[in-house]
Amino acid sequence: MTNEEYRNWLVLESARNEKDSKRISEILKYLWTEIFRPDPTLEPRGEATAIEAGTPLPLDYTYNDSGRCPGWRHSMRTVDGRFQYVANGDVCAYSLDAEKRFANPIPGMPFRGGTFVRALTLDRSGAYLYTANQDSNNVSGFAIEPATGVLTPVPGSPFPAGSEPFEVTMDGAGRFLYAANNTGRSVSAWTVNIATGVLTPVPGSPFAAPDRPWALAADPTGKYLYVAAIGLQAYQIDPASGALSAIGPPLSTNNHIAKGVAVDPTGRFVYATWGFADESGVSAYAIGPTGALTAVGSRQPTGDNPLAVAVATSGEFVYTANLLSGSLSGFRANAVSGALTPIPGSPFLVGDSPTGLHASGNLPTDVYASVGARVGGPIRAMGGQPPYAYALVEGELPPGLAHDPVTCMGTGTLTAAGMFAFTIRATDSVGASAARTYRIEARALSSPTTATAVEFYNQSLDHYFITHVADEIAKLDAGVLLKGWTRTGKSIPVHTAAQATTSPVCRYYIPPALGDSHFFGRGTVECDDTGRKNPSFFLEDSAFVHLALPTAGVCPAGTIDVYRVFSNRPDANHRYTTDKAVRDEMVAKGWLVEGDGPDLVVMCAPA
Repeated sequence: MTNEEYRNWLVLESARNEKDSKRISEILKYLWTEIFRPDPTLEPRGEATAIEAGTPLPLDYTYNDSGRCPGWRHSMRTVDGRFQYVANGDVCAYSLDAEKRFANPIPGMPFRGGTFVRALTLDRSGAYLYTANQDSNNVSGFAIEPATGVLTPVPGSPFPAGSEPFEVTMDGAGRFLYAANNTGRSVSAWTVNIATGVLTPVPGSPFAAPDRPWALAADPTGKYLYVAAIGLQAYQIDPASGALSAIGPPLSTNNHIAKGVAVDPTGRFVYATWGFADESGVSAYAIGPTGALTAVGSRQPTGDNPLAVAVATSGEFVYTANLLSGSLSGFRANAVSGALTPIPGSPFLVGDSPTGLHASGNLPTDVYASVGARVGGPIRAMGGQPPYAYALVEGELPPGLAHDPVTCMGTGTLTAAGMFAFTIRATDSVGASAARTYRIEARALSSPTTATAVEFYNQSLDHYFITHVADEIAKLDAGVLLKGWTRTGKSIPVHTAAQATTSPVCRYYIPPALGDSHFFGRGTVECDDTGRKNPSFFLEDSAFVHLALPTAGVCPAGTIDVYRVFSNRPDANHRYTTDKAVRDEMVAKGWLVEGDGPDLVVMCAPA
């Protein structure tokens, strides 16, 4: 199968009521990668075809026996594109004819595991399928017959889980399986025997989770797990045991159940959906160096009740399946910050009640990333007889990256620019092998990530304003188009791009009737809250600058305190300063201080 034959696709599952002879042990047929940043383009195919407003999404395959498989909830395709498995209370299975675009039922379907199969996942090798069985409180494991796709229960299946498992997923390294137990308020965990598919409970399982865990997703480096519930919880995965440790408290979802969560292929961003009616939306988060999440950009509206979210394998696009509005929302993800902007015409009607979404496809061997970028992910093998052994046989990884020969994980932070080529060889348990060469260009940053936000004052308005944008600064200095503004001599250092520890600072324009000024909101929560409470405000930029946020009013090392004061007048205006004396001077004039902790700090600027 060539790259031309095997392309990216996006599969939309919904409540549809209408609708090689053996594994080759002599050679590994496929070697593919999820490592680093993938190609920024999504090739058109089926549901992934460029979407025009109002155009329904066509099925990319014709299912000739869909009447035997009503009520799709979730589906997965094997990496080689030969088989598709569908959760609909049981497990339906199809053999996919890529040339005729036809899906034929696999003999023996539907396959039965536990009671009411709600979701499923595949292991890294494509040899095993696992299902979440909601009503029997367990998960089932099946071995996939490589020639026919027929499912056979693995020894000991089904395996006990918590109460009402809603979803299952593998960790990024393919060592552990996790299930979100919805009414059990927990996450069950198992070690996966890659030779037999048998599951062994992880010590300490199940692990406590926020109320009503609904979905979960692992980052591709195998380090972290993210659980969508009433709140979004991050966990560290113990690499030896698979045990979970919560990373801080859950992030708020405004008392809604988050029903979809996905990690982008680069392992830098997490996307989560929650809400009903006009509160429905999807939020983006940056994954920090310890796995903690920081909101980036503004929460984007979706169709009603977004039940699932998926990231295209290019990492460039994010989609949500909106159950109650029968639509698919699409967004472009910023390659640097992860922030989302709607695709023109979104949301797109699909004429059904979508319940699931899955992005799949091959990734390129040529990768481009910037120095300082955190990258990582697994290189996978398919075919042959698992388990596999991996070796770096030629060339070298870019400085800052490390290769794990057992899991074939490549992780780290790019530290030097240049073009690097390396070859990975995978060998199966009977000695068959295949190799593939990858090229990574680590590019030097083309522009600095810090800038100076210059402060201006308008005496006639008694208003303050800051900006780091060169064009705005020039116009304010010229005093022709923007009159009456002079520099105060004060400034604030800012980041112009998202950093591992920063939060986006949005910029709103306040209309003349309410102040004729600007407001800079820290973080997605404050920005979204400002927009809801003040619908007449105009959001000029959801991430105008990036600054760190204090913890209990204390800024992290390497940053300086930023203070914010409010004019407390009908013509609302704020002043931002790193000078505490300036803050106190404004307070003496009747302005109010806004911030956290005993010293009332609002944000943290780079030192």
